[in-house]
Formats: sequence, C-alpha cells, structure tokens
Amino acid sequence: MKVCIVTYDEYINIPYISKYERILKQYKIEYDVILWDRRNILANDNKPKNYFVFNSVIRKSKISKVIPFYKWSRFTLNILKTINYDKIIVLTTLPAILIYKFLIKKYHDMFLLDIRDFTYENINIYKKRVDKLISKSALTFISSEGFKSWLNDSNKLYLTHNISNIEKEKQITQLKMNNSNLVIGFVGGIRYYKENCKIIDNFKNKSNIQMLYVGKTHAGIELENYCEKNNIYNVSFKPAYQNIEKPFIYEDIDFINSIYGSDNQIVKTALPNKLYDCILFKKPIIVSSNTYLSKIVNEYNLGFDVNLDKDNLYEKLLNYVEVFDDQLFLEGCNALKNKVLQEEKYAEEKFIEFIE
Repeated sequence: MKVCIVTYDEYINIPYISKYERILKQYKIEYDVILWDRRNILANDNKPKNYFVFNSVIRKSKISKVIPFYKWSRFTLNILKTINYDKIIVLTTLPAILIYKFLIKKYHDMFLLDIRDFTYENINIYKKRVDKLISKSALTFISSEGFKSWLNDSNKLYLTHNISNIEKEKQITQLKMNNSNLVIGFVGGIRYYKENCKIIDNFKNKSNIQMLYVGKTHAGIELENYCEKNNIYNVSFKPAYQNIEKPFIYEDIDFINSIYGSDNQIVKTALPNKLYDCILFKKPIIVSSNTYLSKIVNEYNLGFDVNLDKDNLYEKLLNYVEVFDDQLFLEGCNALKNKVLQEEKYAEEKFIEFIE
C-alpha cells in the first residue's frame, strides 16, 4: 500500500495534515506528500525524502496566479502518473478540481476528498464538479456541518474537526474580572483587512485593552501600517508560529478574536481553528453574528457574537465580562469538546477503513 497526500498549499497552512500522517505512520503505510512552497522558504536539503515540493511564488493579482496553478497541476499529475499510488488524499476542493479528470477516471472510489472551505462553489460548473468528485470519492470529509448548506446531500460526507494540541488542554479559565488590561488575541493567518480595521477602531487606544495579532500576514493585509498611520498604539504583532506553540501563545490572551464578518459563504459556514482553541485553552471567543460559528458559540455559551456595523464592540465586551459565568463557560467547553472528540474518533475509524 502506498498513499499520496495532495495539497496546493504550504505545510504551515494545513495543520490537519498531521492527523493523516500520524495514522499512516501508525499503520506503517508508505506515503508521499505533494506541497506548494509559495514563498521559497523550504530548502530542498531540509525537506523530508517523501515530500515533493513545487516551488513558485504567488503574486497578489488573480491573473498572475493562473500560470503557477497550471504548472502545479502539471507537476502533480506527472508525479501521480509516474508513481502507482493505491490511494490518494486531496486536501480541499481546488487542487481536486485541477486534477479532476485524473481522479474521476483513474481513482474512482480510491481517493479521499477533504473539504475545509467554501471556494468557488458559487460558479455552477465548479459546483457540479465538486459534487461529482464527492460522488466518485471513497469518502469526503467536511470540517463544518454548515457546509451542507451549499453541498449536495451525500452518504459519503463525514464530519471532521481541526482540533489539535489536545494534550495541552487547560482545565480552568483565568479571565480577568476587573476589566483592566484585557488582551484580545488573533492567532492564525491574518486576513480580513476591513473587519480587522473595524475591530481596531472599536478598541483604539483604550487603556484597558491590548490587541495582539500572531501569525503569517497574508498579502495586502497592511494592519501594521494602518495602526501607524492612525496613531494606534495598543496593537502589537508577532510573526508566524508552529502549531505546537499555540498553548504558550494563548497564555497571554484573554479573548479570542474570531470575527470575520458574515457577507459570504466562506465565513458564514466555516468552523475555524479558533473555536477549538477556545474550548481547549478555555478562552472566551468573539465571533461574527449570523454565522454557523455564532450558532455554536451561543449554543455552548463560549463567548459572544457581534455585528461590527451595528454594535459597539467595546461595550459588548465589558458587558460580557461583567456577567461572565465561568462555570457555564467551562461546561460549554467540555460539552463541545466531548462531542468533537467523539466525531473525530468516528472520522478516524472511517479513514482507517479507507487505507486498509
């Protein structure tokens, strides 16, 4: 048995790949990984022997991305046609679309599709091909029940979760109750410029609020420049991190910033990694109203939701702290964690069936 994991992303952006690698190693199954090094940071002499790395820098404009994506597909297909893999795991829909014909013709019921986000499913031909890929897959994992609002119903869909660092779970919350020096932390790939500017404006130079951004800043997200330009001094930034560093990063954070707006299917239906950080590290989470994430947060009493166009975020935060019930919060964290772990166990069993 030999398996190939196909992704068009960098390793740092796909922490959930470690789950697949762990199980493949546990069952002593040989595997390769196809990655895309988009910033030329992965030296060939440092990469594992079973990693095929496509090197091409991604520019900002959509037009400039066409040729690199085409070259990635040729690079990937060349490997898949040269090496006779028994099973293929494709991470997210876009790389699956780029090698669509190969998967449909050569790997019917022998590939696993892992869907983590809404991409271009609003385009009819793209949506039809995603549905076709699901029907031809052995199984398809989705990271949010909310995705079923834009995917066709299928008995091949199984829920999985982006939970990690379980062994570093905290048992208590230490939210400051005196409203002083509250730290609002955004941990992850830094995007959503418009929303984060509104958040920063809500907390601008408040003496009892510190804002922290930790992670890789995506192209065009010039939040540091925005703060400098507007003389905002209670915002700080830290660089990209390894996933194992998360528990230590959250030690200095009181609230998790998981506000992405609600103006498209990407943010309306996804469950971000920050939700799992919330329930593991026991940090209340702030999310956007009218999203599937806000439904979960309110159901389990994990924080509060906000509409940045209507609400005063600063006032909502202070009101939440004023009436914060740590027992209710901890009960919600544990209830959701237990549900997630049960669903993860079932997903792992389905994956083991697939590789066996």
